[in-house]
Amino acid sequence: MARTQIDDAPAHNPFANPERSFDFGLTAPGRSRVPALDRVSLVLAIIAPPIGLVTSVVARVSSRKANGWTTRVARSATAVSLVLTIALGAGGLVYQELARQAGARARLVAHSEPLCAMIAEHPGILDDSTFGWPALGPTIPASLVLMTEYEKRWQDLIDSAPAGVRPSVVEVANAAKAIVDGITTSRFIDGAGNTAQMRSVVSRSTIPAWAADYCFGGRASVATTGDTPGKR
Repeated sequence: MARTQIDDAPAHNPFANPERSFDFGLTAPGRSRVPALDRVSLVLAIIAPPIGLVTSVVARVSSRKANGWTTRVARSATAVSLVLTIALGAGGLVYQELARQAGARARLVAHSEPLCAMIAEHPGILDDSTFGWPALGPTIPASLVLMTEYEKRWQDLIDSAPAGVRPSVVEVANAAKAIVDGITTSRFIDGAGNTAQMRSVVSRSTIPAWAADYCFGGRASVATTGDTPGKR
């Protein structure tokens, strides 16, 4: 009887349910569904990378706790947001440095205004080998008046000149003062010697280069034919 019951029992057919025949327990239920938070994190990774990075990490942790796995969308959101966050950070540093340089240049341009104004008032002064050292007048007193004006022109710039060009301004002013003081004491003018002295000072001056950058916007000064200071 027992034998008959066993033989009469319906045989177990592993292929009776086609949907389960080839499952083998490998299918993760619901894995094809992407949580809304994962989608949101991907969108934020593109439009707001730092926020997207945090959101994608939260989404991955939440998904792993709930399902034991993370979606490809969440992983992509982490990668994209991380790369873009680094790029934004680097771009921010570059922008800050450029802004700092622009601010520093603007301050130098502002501080150079008195020097630039003097240069503009005396066209061609920087193209002259003595920065406009005056020609001799008909008398010693007349010559001293012209030389004193030259000296004062440069002395007045010392306090306002930017630190980068002030030494050259001081050197020109002091050279002129030494000549004026010498003539005042001796009542003798060595025209050729004075001109050579001023030419030597001007030859090593940084004023033309400074003016080209901060007065003429990187362009060299253009000599004009109207007033040619220092023509002898």
